[in-house]
Amino acid sequence: MLETGLVSVSFRKEKPETLIAAVKAAGLKNIEWGGDVHVPSGDLKTARRVGALTVEAGLRTSSYGSYYRLGQESEPVNAFSKVIETAKALGAPVIRLWAGSKGSIQTPLRTRNRMAEEARILAEMAEEKDVILALECHQGTLTDDWKSSAEFLSQVNHSRLRMYWQPNQFRDFEYNLEAASELAAHVVHVHVFHWDKTNRFPLKDGTSDWRMYLDIFQSNWKNDRQTRVMLLEFIHDDRLESLPEEAAVLHSWL
Repeated sequence: MLETGLVSVSFRKEKPETLIAAVKAAGLKNIEWGGDVHVPSGDLKTARRVGALTVEAGLRTSSYGSYYRLGQESEPVNAFSKVIETAKALGAPVIRLWAGSKGSIQTPLRTRNRMAEEARILAEMAEEKDVILALECHQGTLTDDWKSSAEFLSQVNHSRLRMYWQPNQFRDFEYNLEAASELAAHVVHVHVFHWDKTNRFPLKDGTSDWRMYLDIFQSNWKNDRQTRVMLLEFIHDDRLESLPEEAAVLHSWL
């Protein structure tokens, strides 16, 4: 089943209360709360408060955008324990994280292997706490390319490590179609936007592309009862007033 939502970092300057009201008014059902501003890692009081406000509004926390990076911590177990505790206090079933700080071509095999071992340890921690970890398809990380992403998932080989998906604005449409098809089985949530290398456009301008992406996902997920969320990310004009219109476009696709 597909639901809709918003990534809170799209509006970092807004208070959680303001975002919750805006998301509800736009008819969206979920929020991915970010760990950089709205729900800092380790701040359990804020996590509980924001999680409770979300539920009270009739919304769900789809995920926790932690900004934890594989391969960056000297004591990853201790560092990630705070992330998991925060996600649990927030009520987030999924934790988003990044695969390092260099692109797949720039990441040496030795570094990749260390990151895979770390990811396996974190996935075991996630299994104990009944949460899912998901890597973002982001530039400047090991998962900047679908082939590298699939290889890394296979290397870690743990059911608790999954993927987000988003179109890569630095690659062509054919690449993004292929990436969607090849990663669909691993994807838990999708970040939704319509950009090119230098510009952000209203979501309606990407309708034809997104309908094809959605056809791929829905074909792969038709026998799967898992709820996945299409999360609006970074509105083209950065105006909260534009959220209802962008949400209406997203809903029209579904």
